[in-house]
Amino acid sequence: MITLFSASAITGTTTQNNRFHWKIARANFRFTLPNSKSLKVCSLTAATCRPTSPLSIASLARDLSASTTTITRYLQVLEALYIIFTVRPWHKNITRSLLKAPKVYFYDSAMVRGDDGLRFENLVATHLLKWTHYQRDVLGKELDLHYIRTKDQAEVDFSLIESGQISLLIECKLSDSKIHAALERFAGEHPQAKAIQLVRNLRQEIHHPQLTVEPAAPWLGRLI
Repeated sequence: MITLFSASAITGTTTQNNRFHWKIARANFRFTLPNSKSLKVCSLTAATCRPTSPLSIASLARDLSASTTTITRYLQVLEALYIIFTVRPWHKNITRSLLKAPKVYFYDSAMVRGDDGLRFENLVATHLLKWTHYQRDVLGKELDLHYIRTKDQAEVDFSLIESGQISLLIECKLSDSKIHAALERFAGEHPQAKAIQLVRNLRQEIHHPQLTVEPAAPWLGRLI
């Protein structure tokens, strides 16, 4: 189960805290979405979000015949209700990374509309988010979940950044054990980082000089 609330930001019992945060989310939802049309557009916004692809608010607004301001507000509501979460691209310049498009994932992978590849990447994202929260809240580490994408479109699905440095690179594949070119490239550029290609359908680990190809289920099972 994904950790919905940061342990460092709450006090009291779990039941009390969940009730408190749910009241806040409900109030936000009620004041932001006052009518059935707004509810419909918000639902369509959630349904249109596709994991794995950087989110274009302008494209989403065109598809749903709504303003970019409206779509941005509805995405904020969906985050407040713990329906979606975002993963932003990493850049050494934090301001530049905030300007680039995030990727959107669902807390519940069953909500993902698409093929097995999309659902698998979403599943990995939720596990990494939970592990990142644990590392920050329990162990006090400066750890953040990002993805990497360069100007030449080379991309790795996930990267964990610890104290400003890449500590882990993750690429997700359904059954392809062939080394992902971008993962191999970034592993070479950041030798301090551990690089792993997670494959859902893989019988045994494959070790390469700069990275490993591992079956996803055992590796994810070793996380919190």
